[in-house]
Amino acid sequence: TNNTYCADNIPIDMPDIEVASDTLTVTCLDDGQVTVSGNVTLANNGCRSNLNSNIPMRFTLYDNTGCAGNQLAQWTQTFAGVNIAAGGGNQGFAITPHNVGTNMVTHSTGCQVSIRVEADYSNSICECDGTDNTYCADNINVDIPDVEVTSDTLAISCVDDGEVTVSGNVTLSNNGCGSNLNSNV
Repeated sequence: TNNTYCADNIPIDMPDIEVASDTLTVTCLDDGQVTVSGNVTLANNGCRSNLNSNIPMRFTLYDNTGCAGNQLAQWTQTFAGVNIAAGGGNQGFAITPHNVGTNMVTHSTGCQVSIRVEADYSNSICECDGTDNTYCADNINVDIPDVEVTSDTLAISCVDDGEVTVSGNVTLSNNGCGSNLNSNV
């Protein structure tokens, strides 16, 4: 009758990393190039101790919303300086801006893209629940112009020996995404 013992009140000291929110953006860098930048907030819904381990992160850019469609780019980064309190604490991290060489106007759906954010994608941190580390930064607006010459009425006339004048009009259109183009062309 005395062969049974109850080991009671055993403390669990294990993190649970989750991506809580984001402020990721896609902005024009140069012709045919964009930059992905912004912040990601991570939460620790685990027990007892603060999470102090560096966290490997993976980012995947898609040409559609819902982290679906064609993969346009994928890159990794490690978040350092981590100190996230257990039981729901959170900490924000700035991602290293990442340049992507693609025409985002033609490689987006309805001028929107999405980014899959994976915390601890390499499973290097022992967690109580490693199944909730993926987050979809969804409905990211692409605000990039695409200037096209649609017509012209240009004429060349001779002014003097070896000298000409070009006159007329050029009609431009912005077939890009987002706001109006308000710059010199």
